Amino acid sequence: MLKRLLVILPLIAVSPSLAFAAPKSFKEMVDKMLLPVIDQATKILIAVAVLIFFWNVADSLWGEQTAEKTKKLRDTIVWGILIIFVMVSIWGILYILRITLMKGL
Repeated sequence: MLKRLLVILPLIAVSPSLAFAAPKSFKEMVDKMLLPVIDQATKILIAVAVLIFFWNVADSLWGEQTAEKTKKLRDTIVWGILIIFVMVSIWGILYILRITLMKGL
């Protein structure tokens, strides 16, 4: 009985704060819960893309230099820069849309 009471009492003590923490509108839910997660995930994905890009470039430079490897390095650099540019551009466009449509979230 005492073990049950020790489990139930903290839940009862915390439940009012959980009820008051509930969002009052959809906009507040998006603002407080969803946007920070999406922002952090986007930053992490871009950081991973940049890290992979530089890892591939460094790996290609430190290896044996042949004509085939030089062509592959050039293709890797061009595609890497293009992909990172597209990722950052889409991030910026979505930010502009968010500010425009949701009035400054």
